Amino acid sequence: MEYYLVKWKGWPDSTNTWEPLQNLKCPLLLQQFSNDKHNYLSQVKKGKAITPKDNNKTLKPAIAEYIVKKAKQRIALQRWQDELNRRKNHKGMIF
Repeated sequence: MEYYLVKWKGWPDSTNTWEPLQNLKCPLLLQQFSNDKHNYLSQVKKGKAITPKDNNKTLKPAIAEYIVKKAKQRIALQRWQDELNRRKNHKGMIF
């Protein structure tokens, strides 16, 4: 069975839980996770990232670190975008 480590919004890391896929109702987050994982693994194939040594189904620390870094970057960019749009003095939106 496939499990995902869930970081609950507004809660500390100590409350993270492992959840089976069927409990997750966040298709956009799961798709982004899959995209980030695919991007990392394609970098591995091109020799631009650390190659995992074994082939078991566990997510390697280097891959997990990359995915978390990308997620935090997206959150920071979204907050910056929101802040810029709050301060604007025109009708347009910044994306």
